[in-house]
Amino acid sequence: MSGDLRTTAASVVSWFLLNIAIGNLNGWILKHHGFSYPVVLTAVHMLCCWLLSAVCLVTILPPADPRPTPVGTVAKVRTLALAFCASVALGNIALRYIYVSFAQMVSAASPFFTMLLMGAYGRQAILPRASYSAIVPMCGGVYVCATVGELYFLYARLHRGRRLHPAP
Repeated sequence: MSGDLRTTAASVVSWFLLNIAIGNLNGWILKHHGFSYPVVLTAVHMLCCWLLSAVCLVTILPPADPRPTPVGTVAKVRTLALAFCASVALGNIALRYIYVSFAQMVSAASPFFTMLLMGAYGRQAILPRASYSAIVPMCGGVYVCATVGELYFLYARLHRGRRLHPAP
């Protein structure tokens, strides 16, 4: 494996594992520790992201071209950042009421709904047909894994004779 391919693979695997860990930790903090401030949790999350990103930009990934960013690009990035922050905040609020596996299923449906919206706006020609067929195993795989995990958990709890505690 070449160096670039290893870096890419390591980045994707670590991103995948960290996303799972963050979702589970957020749910654990909000449900099992009675932390009733999901927006504060989001603010701490965003602050840590900003600090770690700054450290990475200075040490690991300095920009190749340090010229100032055009104003139009900054406005687009700002809009994306606000949408991302709102998404994380609302996701943290939702984790107080739903299971993490259900939240992961909803998140996995994002590409599907993105493609539906692209079709509604008449931009279907942007993606090749293979993209549409790739959505089924991608979204469906997460649904199956989350459902099987929940069913196994339900079976294990019932088999051991313990009471089930529904999401608050």
